[in-house]
Amino acid sequence: MHEQITANSAEPSVTTLEDGPVRVTAKDFALHIAMHRIGRLGAAAMRRTVLAVAVPLAGCAIQPPVEAPPPNVAAQWREASITAQVHPREDWWRSLNDAGIDALMASASRQSTVPATGLEVEEAPFRLGLQADVAEGAVALRACVLAAQQLMEDVQSRVADIETERDRLGVEVVRRTELQRAIVSVANARVAATDSESQCTLKLHNLGALTGLHPDDVIAAMNLDGPLTRTAIPIPPQSAVAPPSILLPRHPAVVASARKVEAAYVALAGASADRYPRLSLSGSDVFFHVGVGEAAIRRRNSAYEEAVFKLNQVLRETARDVESALVQIQAAGSREQFARAGVVEAQALVRTTLAGYGVGQISFSELQQTRGFLLSARQSQLTAQRDRVQGWVALVRASANAVQAFPGPHAAAPVAALHQRAPGLFPGQPLQ
Repeated sequence: MHEQITANSAEPSVTTLEDGPVRVTAKDFALHIAMHRIGRLGAAAMRRTVLAVAVPLAGCAIQPPVEAPPPNVAAQWREASITAQVHPREDWWRSLNDAGIDALMASASRQSTVPATGLEVEEAPFRLGLQADVAEGAVALRACVLAAQQLMEDVQSRVADIETERDRLGVEVVRRTELQRAIVSVANARVAATDSESQCTLKLHNLGALTGLHPDDVIAAMNLDGPLTRTAIPIPPQSAVAPPSILLPRHPAVVASARKVEAAYVALAGASADRYPRLSLSGSDVFFHVGVGEAAIRRRNSAYEEAVFKLNQVLRETARDVESALVQIQAAGSREQFARAGVVEAQALVRTTLAGYGVGQISFSELQQTRGFLLSARQSQLTAQRDRVQGWVALVRASANAVQAFPGPHAAAPVAALHQRAPGLFPGQPLQ
């Protein structure tokens, strides 16, 4: 696919070839626009001068554009559904169906209103960045609180096991050693839970700073003082992203860089014109202007080359950020499904182990180890849920909200599909 942006139309016109990468160049985005505006520079020169108007214009005409090595951008995003018709919501976060995030976003909007300046391209990234920070911070805080809750539940379960073991403890040295190891394990778990709570406090205060709310108000808005379940992590919606041919030319960072290339090229063309002598009238006097030196032209040329380089860099970075967000969404979704199945199996294992421990068939150390399996599976599932929704927010941020969200959450892969992808990991699937 090759894209060519023409300067004579309000919207970019895209010429598509089925084979080959997209070659997005500075010339595509800025040079054509700059060239057709050189005429305005010539008109201004006519108003300023009486003689030798053709000389400055000739200087513009002979100034060749600087050709930069074009970056190769994939014709389609990997790991993504593509849609050419993107109708994003300005309140995109409402697709998460999280009342707490909605409340925080309303407060952040009131506290951080951008004054109207007419520079929408410059203001849009600020607004979107703030919104993404609030959404990511809210999800991170929910996940942190849930993780701390899981750690405390694990501590309570282990403490109950220790009390049961003490009642059974006799003179057996082996069982006494196992009990001592369990007590040490509980102490370490309490340290981890305390550390997790401190991390949650930091996230709470950071979110309060973003939204202008007191920490207590953040807690109330997100309902963090009530009982939590695994559904407290919002589920990102099914989404499609605009292809590179649509997303990149309209991305605010690319547009801003293209404007700088355009300005640098106009300045370079003007410097090229100014190196020629010209006559001008000022009142009753006549002045003869000697052209500027080559050093000034070299400076303008260097500035133009730098602007072209930065534009290509912005194109590469924008494409990379979109791809990274897509990969994060896909990877976290797969991890969450495996972790969910792991939690179900770990819960069943704990029940079986408790039954065996009750009749003396399972040792105390085996029971403690089984509880560790369950905690690890639950924490892995929670981390994957957090990463998936944060990946979706990162996609909105990286694409400048060129995302089409569809009703309904991401569909979960059936267990049969998991068996096909990882034979032997689940009951009924023999190891290969």
